[in-house]
Amino acid sequence: MDLNKAYVNGALRLEQLYVELFNVIPNSYLYYEEGLLFKTSDLTLEKCKEFCGENIEFKIHEENKIYSTSKADERKVEEWDDISQSFRSRTQPYVMVLDRGNKRIISIDESSIKVYSSTYDSRDFVNSILKDIPKQEKVNKTATIDLVAYDHNYYTINSKIRHTSIDFDTNYNDGFVDIYKKTIDFLNEQESGLIIWHGEKGTGKTSAIRHLLSHTDKKYILVTNAIAAHMAEPEFIAFMMENKDSIFILEDCEQILMAREENRFGGAIANILNMSDGLMSDIFNIKFICTFNTEIKNIDEALLRPGRCFVNYEFKALSKEKSSELLKSLGHDISAPREMTLAEIYNYNPETIVSPKKKVGF
Repeated sequence: MDLNKAYVNGALRLEQLYVELFNVIPNSYLYYEEGLLFKTSDLTLEKCKEFCGENIEFKIHEENKIYSTSKADERKVEEWDDISQSFRSRTQPYVMVLDRGNKRIISIDESSIKVYSSTYDSRDFVNSILKDIPKQEKVNKTATIDLVAYDHNYYTINSKIRHTSIDFDTNYNDGFVDIYKKTIDFLNEQESGLIIWHGEKGTGKTSAIRHLLSHTDKKYILVTNAIAAHMAEPEFIAFMMENKDSIFILEDCEQILMAREENRFGGAIANILNMSDGLMSDIFNIKFICTFNTEIKNIDEALLRPGRCFVNYEFKALSKEKSSELLKSLGHDISAPREMTLAEIYNYNPETIVSPKKKVGF
């Protein structure tokens, strides 16, 4: 058995781990209920034994620390510890149980349960253990964001958005966990700069931002494109002075960020450049999160300079393998015909999803 095969681009893939451990491709089942949060901090080895049986191995990750225990023999403990490093990239408390006797891997984070098994009874299994998993009361958690408005002066309207928790491993391609962590690290620094998230529509940019707002305690300010066009005005600069140390979000802002020779909003982009890496950056300490759907080559290249742009990531459709896995976890017993966006998967319609056309010719 080679546990290294369970890693893809440095990240542990539980389905691949299952293959390496049990030599069979698993079925997967994902349980999620809006507003229901599990208290993973209360999930101990003894607690897990109550609903998984005595002969299990257990891991918990919380706040970048690994805790492990096992009733297995020393060989299995060493083997189990080989995979612990992968948990350091998790963004929320995460419990993992290995039940060798029933050939089952169970992962539990604060918002979902996922089961890998060689049988088709995972739904019944989850229903049978739900009552035993410690829970927080159902809540409609919300995050807040300030929306910029104008009435002779610029001001903000505090607005609530729905709380979002995402399983990055399932909903995003390999490597995004590291990008998200890099984004968090930069937002926590006392430094100005840009985060650029781009890619085709429906690939999860807005969902990732909602997750960011739900899990970080920062002041976020949403700037619409209509307002962003006036960012070079003295009134807006005065407004930014009143909101130093904030994070400004510009969504679908390709028109604002296009190359200056083709950009009718040249003053706005000049202001972003100065705020992110000019003298003004030292005064304001403002960060920008910019998203857009156009190709990166259409964006003013000055925005991408090292020292100004700290994160530049392209969101793409999920790989065919991950698309198939997510579809099946949502109850669609099919394999994806091609790479699919999250929008296509969560709004699945077999009549609109077609395989790529084969090329015909000589």
